[in-house]
This record gives sequence, C-alpha cells and structure tokens, in this order.
Amino acid sequence: MKIYAAEAGFISRLISDRRDIMAFARELKSADAMRAAREDLMASALIFQASDITEKNKGYTIDADGAAHIPIVGELTPRAQTDACGAYTAEALTEYGFIIAATSLADADPMVSKIIYNINSPGGYVDGVDEAAQAMAGAKKPTESRVTGRATSAAYWLASMTDKIIAMSPYSTSGSIGVAAEEYDDDRRLANAGIDHRVYTSTDAPDKRPDTATDEGRAKIVAQLDALHAVFVSRVAEGRHTTPEHVSANFGRGGVLTAESALKAGMIDEIRGKSIARNVPSVAQDEEINMENPGVAGVGRTAANIEGKEGPMDLATLKADHPDAYQEAHAEGRAAEKKRRDELSAFLGINAEGDKIVNEALASGADYASLSAKLTAATVRGSASTDGDNPPAVTSPAPASSGGVSEFTPEEVAAYKKAGISLDVARKYAPKDKEE
Repeated sequence: MKIYAAEAGFISRLISDRRDIMAFARELKSADAMRAAREDLMASALIFQASDITEKNKGYTIDADGAAHIPIVGELTPRAQTDACGAYTAEALTEYGFIIAATSLADADPMVSKIIYNINSPGGYVDGVDEAAQAMAGAKKPTESRVTGRATSAAYWLASMTDKIIAMSPYSTSGSIGVAAEEYDDDRRLANAGIDHRVYTSTDAPDKRPDTATDEGRAKIVAQLDALHAVFVSRVAEGRHTTPEHVSANFGRGGVLTAESALKAGMIDEIRGKSIARNVPSVAQDEEINMENPGVAGVGRTAANIEGKEGPMDLATLKADHPDAYQEAHAEGRAAEKKRRDELSAFLGINAEGDKIVNEALASGADYASLSAKLTAATVRGSASTDGDNPPAVTSPAPASSGGVSEFTPEEVAAYKKAGISLDVARKYAPKDKEE
C-alpha cells in the first residue's frame, strides 16, 4: 500500500496512467525491451535527484539580487529512478533528498542572500516530505516560496515552511491538505486462476495487515491516515503561525483553493500578476484620458494602470518607465523654481524688513504671488521714508485699525496710492509705529 500527500486529480491520473503503462509493459517480449522502454521514459522527464548535485551543479541558480532559486516541480518522491509512473504522469520528479541537499548548500553559500523555492507540484509521497520540510524550516537565511502553478498537498507542506508564500498568478492553487492511500486488490484475479491469497500476522500484531475487504479493516487504515494527517496539519500550522484547528477549518479541508481564496484564508501572503502589464502608446498619440475622473472620459485609465500597476504613479516609476517625461517634468520644475527665486530676489536690498520677508520665503518655498502685497507694502514704506526728495514728514492721523499702524505720513499715503495699495492693506502688513 502506498501513502500519498498529493492532489486528488493527480492521483486519479497516476492510477489511470499506471494501468496503461502496465498494459504496455506486458506487450514487451523481454526484460531488455522493458528496461530500454523504462530508460527512454525516464529520459523524457525532468528529474531533480540528490545524486545530480555536485560542486559545480549545486542544485540552484543565483540571480542578480543574490537569491538562490531551487526548483520543486512535478511529483515529489524519495527515489526518482524507481518511479517511472510518476515521471510519465507528472513529466517531472523532484527527490526530497535533492531539496535537502540544495537547501543546505545554499544556506552555507556566502554568495546567497536568501533562498527562493520555485514550486509547481501536485505533491507526492508522504515518505520523505517531513525531512525536507525540516531542512527548509531550519535554513538560517530568509526563505520564500513562489508558486507558479500549484503547491498542493506535500508541495504545500513544504511551502508552508518558508517565511513567505507568493502566488505568481491569480490562477495559482494551494491546498489539498491531507493524505491518501491506494491498493490493488487482485484476489479475484488470483482466485479465477485457482490461487488462494491468505495473510497471517503474529498474535500481538493484529493490525499489521488489516483486511481491507471488511469495514473493520478499512477503519483501521483510515485511523492510520488520520494520524499522518494530524502531523501534516500540525506542520502547516507551525509554518503559517496559526493553530491546527484554524488550518483544519479554513485551509480548504482537503480541497484546492485558487490564489485569492488562499490569500483570504491566510494560506499565502501575496498574489502577483493581478493586472496585465501592457505596452501602451503614449497618451498623446493614443487617446485622451481624464486623469481626475477616468471613468467619465477617455478609456478610463490612469497613469499608473496604463503600465498595469496598481496605486499612484511615483517618481521612481516615472523615472524608470518614462525617462523622457521625467526629464521634461524635471526641467519644468527647475524653471519654476528659478522664476520663484528671481521674483522674490528682486525685493532684496531695499530695506531690512523686505530682506527678512524675502529670505524667509526663499527658505520656506513660498512664492511671490502669495507675498506680493506684504512685500510691496514693506518696501514701499521703506522707500518713502528714505526718499530725499520728499518734504519733511508731517504726521496726520489715520483711521484706527485693529490690524496695523496708527498713522501714515502724507508721503507714505502718496506712495501707497501710486503703487495701487489701499491703506487697509498697508495697515495690515506695514510694521506698527506705536500702539494705540
């Protein structure tokens, strides 16, 4: 009897394919022909074995960011070369020993900053899975699982051991938490051939060979599977930092969940590729877009989702994806800043009060338009009081004002009038001579 932690659909295909392979094998006339056919089948599959790992081929590749990528694909098995049926059905096999060895080497490699497992597997045998899971969980470097197709059953058991699980597509699936067993009952075929099949067990081991033709025998097998299932659930709960009860209730109950459902359940941490990135012509050449209300006019796209990205367009994205637009915006910004400084600096050197206002504005980012009345009032007042052509000051009372000066000279009144500034504005911004 073989015990699997594999997605149900895969097991169904495996059983069907096994029948076909056995039927084909019976047609072969010699052991040499069978051996040649098996070798040809294994050569056509993608197989990752522990024995393939050498000093030059460490079982992983390192990307530009220093991350080691380890494949976990196809059926998971303790011994690939003994599993021709798995190679035929899954078209790929990964040995648990390969995962353990590659993880150990990557964790010790000074060139590796983190370990990424690229997973597309329906699961496989229970035998060996927990040893691989322990090796992955024990890595000292950050770990991450990237699910490109599916991480189900034993493959999800492994993925749950990493620091983060990312679905690389909304189509990616996770789950199928549980174990299953299969057996072939050939008693009727043997009986038809005149062969009796009997099983005996020692006195104190009645459950060593339960009779699965009976309800009692089948119940004993299910009890064994339940014990293995409890280990599976416990490991997933540890890896996902939750409880076994939560896993049993919310992680699919043996079923398979697509990425969005898996994310809501807490089975994975992120989904990539929610939106399709398109190479779209420029807005000017394509069609007008109402950026303030994209659902009203144009095609209803924003600068961010033109590129297939979510959220607002930031400066780094603009610079990376649209360098010409970034340079144009940068040039406009520099021109606007130069104009602001030139307009403010024109008021420097007239008097101390004006200089103070200008310097504060230059530092704070304020522009001339917001300070024009204040600047003109301060500098005109200074000009009027220092103009040698003006007659001696003769004070005249000015209307009381809650926000400004208590009096103006006739020369100041004339200067404000010439500049187009009302006395109310002058009272608001000119310095006080004395309190009323």
